[in-house]
Amino acid sequence: MTGSIWKRLVAVAVLLLLPFVVFVGESSRAVVNGRVVSQYQVNYLGVVLALVGLGLALAMVIRRSLSQRLDAPATPAWARALAAVLALLCLGQAAMQAGLVQGW
Repeated sequence: MTGSIWKRLVAVAVLLLLPFVVFVGESSRAVVNGRVVSQYQVNYLGVVLALVGLGLALAMVIRRSLSQRLDAPATPAWARALAAVLALLCLGQAAMQAGLVQGW
């Protein structure tokens, strides 16, 4: 079971990092007298990847076990806590890629 926990956590982490490498979206910048007066950027693929990662992470946090079997052992608390942190990062990533928050 530990292997599937790590696979899911790594998958969420990869989904969080991909938008920094892949950009499928649009951006615009308006410059007046040499100064940037407005700037807009949205990464559609980044939003989708962040929401998929959020779904994976929340499923890991909410469900008692990764297995569908009733007699399966519960997911360890450390894995659920790490998944909760990743879920919060996915929310931030979705907001950043949607253009609601400027990048860090």
